[in-house]
Amino acid sequence: FTSGPALAPLSTEPAVCAQATYWIASCRGLPQELPYTGVVPLDYFARLPDGRLQRTDAASMLSQIVPGVPVCILVHGTFVDAAYHQREAAHTFDWIRRPAPHLPLHVIFFTWPSEADNVLTSPLLVNQRGRWAENDALYVSRLIAQLPPESPVCLIGHSQGARTVAATLQLAGGGTIGSFLAVEDMGASRRYRAVLVAAALDRHWFNPGQRYDRALCRAEGLLNIYNPADFALHVYPLRGLFSRQALGDTGFTLWDRIRLGANSCKAVDLNVAPIIGVSHTWPSFYSQPRIAEAMAPYIYFVDR
Repeated sequence: FTSGPALAPLSTEPAVCAQATYWIASCRGLPQELPYTGVVPLDYFARLPDGRLQRTDAASMLSQIVPGVPVCILVHGTFVDAAYHQREAAHTFDWIRRPAPHLPLHVIFFTWPSEADNVLTSPLLVNQRGRWAENDALYVSRLIAQLPPESPVCLIGHSQGARTVAATLQLAGGGTIGSFLAVEDMGASRRYRAVLVAAALDRHWFNPGQRYDRALCRAEGLLNIYNPADFALHVYPLRGLFSRQALGDTGFTLWDRIRLGANSCKAVDLNVAPIIGVSHTWPSFYSQPRIAEAMAPYIYFVDR
């Protein structure tokens, strides 16, 4: 993996007033299994223009959010530790800003405890991390509820981070996660768009009666970046009995689109196998300017 721009040591001084380049919202120290007991705050960090990463808080971040400016929330995949995520966030920010540097945008990277417990992975560990990723949608929903109601939100998720995105849209659409509704109002009129990258979730879970059947009800559009050559997603069905192929492997099939009905037109598939090859890793995607260009209308809420 490539390393990102060097970061100065994390400062523990009080939150600063300087305008942040982007923020990191972390639930790494919070419960991952439902039910959550009580309302616990996320940890926040601000990446400053000089490259320093500084601890901050929700109030300081929200004071810099301009109402009406799109907010992009990105969720990483499995087996990513905090230090690696901090480095990759810098690369990712530059990547998504490059197609439209003239357009205003706020960026928040959401990080969760996805790292492996040991060198060997197993279906049980993968399933546990997938469950955590889904549960963390409740934290993301609380984050969104604090944003100005005029601010549209684009959710981007890679691999199992796509489950966080799908589950967050499910909550925004009035659905449940593990029988739990969104705790706070996510904005009845808020605009949502989403991008799933190499999504590690069953391809039929957006269909009526399935896990995320309310997700597309609130989304204006969803870009599904899939890769039929992705080796990691080829073994996804082995995670458990009755598992389907991954959406990031197949895209939305004709059968699924028939089931989706009118919502099918909201979901756009983009096959990136010709430029990504067999890779599943995040750097393989953020090294491709053409993929960022395809994502831009969803991130910046502009239509070509």
